[in-house]
Amino acid sequence: MVLFSAALYAFVLVFAALFRQDPARLFPPGTPRRGPAALMFAGTVVLVVVWGAPLVAAALTGVAPEGLGPYSTEFTEALDLAVITPATVWAGVLTLRRDPQGYLIAVSLLVQEILLAPLIIAQTVLQLRAGVTLTLPEILGPMIGFVALAVAAIAVLVMVLRPVPAAAPRAGRAPRARAGDAP
Repeated sequence: MVLFSAALYAFVLVFAALFRQDPARLFPPGTPRRGPAALMFAGTVVLVVVWGAPLVAAALTGVAPEGLGPYSTEFTEALDLAVITPATVWAGVLTLRRDPQGYLIAVSLLVQEILLAPLIIAQTVLQLRAGVTLTLPEILGPMIGFVALAVAAIAVLVMVLRPVPAAAPRAGRAPRARAGDAP
């Protein structure tokens, strides 16, 4: 819980610093908006269906979700539904409006999505090594799904970052000469 709190506050502080640095200059008018927004909204739908549907079904039927047990993921459900889902909606809406803040949020969520694929694979392998019984679809489904999402996230991240200009030299400093530059 301490690591989560530290990471969440660091995330907020980094974004606050980026917002003060005029994020509009990072994402010029030609930066794609539909692809990033579509992936953000798709992520919203996936999270709501994967985590929300069993919770709604349990609330309506009074029967606990099948996966509830010592290996359950209540923390992940709460984090995804309370933090990540609203962030994907917010990023999608702001990106469609070409608001630079939407791009900043989307970029961080895309990086997170890319990093989830190896994490899910490692978690599955470790669960199997620990003796957790999983069916073949329970093993392959999440791995294939998260790898596919990671590939899509990489493509969208490249699409969004391609038009980002190179970092400008800081005020008061001369730009460094690069190898091959004429004197």
